[in-house]
Amino acid sequence: PAALPARRAAVAHPAPAAPSMTIVPNTFTSLAPLFKLKPDTSFADIYPLLDEAVEMTKTHSGVLYYGFVLNQAEGTLICREAYRTMEDTAAHIDAVAISGWFDRMFEFVELVKLDFHGPADSMAMLGVKYTGFGPNLFVHREGGFMTPM
Repeated sequence: PAALPARRAAVAHPAPAAPSMTIVPNTFTSLAPLFKLKPDTSFADIYPLLDEAVEMTKTHSGVLYYGFVLNQAEGTLICREAYRTMEDTAAHIDAVAISGWFDRMFEFVELVKLDFHGPADSMAMLGVKYTGFGPNLFVHREGGFMTPM
């Protein structure tokens, strides 16, 4: 058998300097509804609805981020969205419902699950308000943070 190369002594490297950033408490709420395309539906069928939702949400207050991610292989999509407050989150969902967007979207997809993430008091209110969707409520663990954009 061939001899193993000699092991080099470990070299100490100084730890990288921590980046200078502003850190604020993680108090926002986010949600991630997971949708699955119905049989005989393609992503092309829903692209206009996705574009409409993005444009509509640009007018809503308190939006931190909003957009869709698609899994072509599984025929699923997630709407990734976050809002400054629980009230902003609820106002967005209610405005989308009033617009009729959900009714039109549910012609092409089914809601597989709805996950909310946020402070405990926000999760309690959103869980009650949207109980009909069977939401999963994830409470922020203390100590989490975010950096302002």
